[in-house]
Amino acid sequence: MVNKKTMARKIAILGVVVAMLLSIGLLGACDITNNPTLADHQANAIEQLESYADALCEDDFCEVDWGRIESYVDSGISAINSATTKPAVDTALNNAKSNIDGVVNGGNPVEQGAFYRLAEAYANGWLSHNDLKNISYRFHNGEVVFNGQSIDFTPSAKTQLSESIEAVIKQDFLELIVSDGIGAEDLTTDDVIVLTYLGTYNGNVAIMLSAADIDYLPVMNDENIGGVLFSYGNSNFIRIWRPSQK
Repeated sequence: MVNKKTMARKIAILGVVVAMLLSIGLLGACDITNNPTLADHQANAIEQLESYADALCEDDFCEVDWGRIESYVDSGISAINSATTKPAVDTALNNAKSNIDGVVNGGNPVEQGAFYRLAEAYANGWLSHNDLKNISYRFHNGEVVFNGQSIDFTPSAKTQLSESIEAVIKQDFLELIVSDGIGAEDLTTDDVIVLTYLGTYNGNVAIMLSAADIDYLPVMNDENIGGVLFSYGNSNFIRIWRPSQK
């Protein structure tokens, strides 16, 4: 039989335990409120960036500049989502805002962007290994060959290429082929053709382009990048368009 002192001691101990549990619960609630998770911080940063851009009026900008703003928003969102710490999220947000400010204030370089080969973009760290597999999957109609073997691969969702960003890319491609002597000087952006759009990865657009009166050599060409195989049926190739960085 339990005596009164023992019972009182047990009740007292139980009271302490309950108080501790309540305290932990309250502290946990406060921690959730005052210290949002990384995912919450990222979502908030994306909302801030989109609101920052939405405050601008498209009619106040030429098509090229508006395309640059949209490109900086897209690349900013990708950078925010890729960030692994809250300070990195804040840095990505501030960089995106700074790039947008550069367009608004007319401080960005005249050149809208530049083209790179897949291997160069991968070597520079602009594309991840998974990005290469996504590009290969879309280019080869659902097949990915890695280290000489066809593998099962589930691609990530492909973002849409906006008309304004496409216009910037076409203008850059036109300037490139004319300056290289590949295209005639009387060509316009209406003559530039997007053969296939393969997705945007952290602001880097994977794309194949051509233009009127350009004939590519009918040669088979394989390119192995990080173990991922890309097979071309002519001398044209996938380009990575990267917006100018402030």
